[in-house]
Amino acid sequence: MAISQRASQKKVENKKKKREMKISKIKKSYFEKAKKEAYPKFAFQDYDKKSVSPKFVEVVKYALGEFDCSKVSCVDIRYRRVLKRIKKYGVEAVMDIPIPSLDDNDQADLFGETQKLLGNWVFTYLNRKGILKSFLPTNDCSFMLSRDWVISFRGLLSRSTPKGLAYYSPKQQIVQIGDEGCIVAYSNHALQRMSERCVESPLSYDASGELFSCLYDKNKLEVCEVFYNQKYIPAIALYRMCTPGYVTYQYVSQVAEDCDLSKVYYRKVGYMPIWTYEGLARGITFLTPGMKGTPEDLLIKSKCNSKEAKELYHGVSKTISFENFIECMDLSTIKWFQENGVKQIAQEF
Repeated sequence: MAISQRASQKKVENKKKKREMKISKIKKSYFEKAKKEAYPKFAFQDYDKKSVSPKFVEVVKYALGEFDCSKVSCVDIRYRRVLKRIKKYGVEAVMDIPIPSLDDNDQADLFGETQKLLGNWVFTYLNRKGILKSFLPTNDCSFMLSRDWVISFRGLLSRSTPKGLAYYSPKQQIVQIGDEGCIVAYSNHALQRMSERCVESPLSYDASGELFSCLYDKNKLEVCEVFYNQKYIPAIALYRMCTPGYVTYQYVSQVAEDCDLSKVYYRKVGYMPIWTYEGLARGITFLTPGMKGTPEDLLIKSKCNSKEAKELYHGVSKTISFENFIECMDLSTIKWFQENGVKQIAQEF
């Protein structure tokens, strides 16, 4: 009889434990859900499957599956507070609400950093996994923060040619090469050289977005010639806008004859020697001003003695890549090119 009572009591206790465990699990699930709903969700925009690699979309979604706003390894506590407020009130409303202990400039910086937080995390994560490089710079992903993260993808189109693939923007910028209007396109080698020379860290979120915009958007271009493989061939000179407040505005302050904020200035980024094929102007490589065969190089050779040339080529090395320019901020050689007839700055009013 005593055994039967103990067995019955144990059965009741087991049922109670199971019920408590179930309640605990439900509570935990509720709090986990509430915690996640306190932060912006991921909202994916439709994308062009002809230009964007589906595998790139897959790996970005894979990375996002590892991202958790509540984890310190993903989001610092100061950003978590901002994200919660943005989820509740929206970006514009939160921007107008003063944050205790922060002045206006620090608050603006904090919001700027928060906007880039997810993109920086995803690109760093994929780069560490060794799976980002193969998708850049022909694909791009942006993360815009409103109440949720709005995630959009862009990509370049491609066509086969006898010399390999040609990548080009869906916007199809046209340049006039002789009597033919050609779509600006890029070889793999040209893309690689642009990655190395046009931005500081090509696998970072910011820099990869800047480079992709250069490839995707319509730019200020000039058709010219470079001396390449022992002959003159057509080339495209690429210009990019100098924005006040950004480091590239050094080109205006150091090189331009005047510095008028009412004017729009463009700096010469470099040259792309091209090969034309069936309506494409396919870039072979990418050369920054002063590199072998460029108009700047030919200017030095025609105008300078050996000592002067040595000094100028040393100056060229300081701007041979954007990374080198960032390190020294010395545009004296670029200014010399400008003053001696090879344009480095263009204007629009």
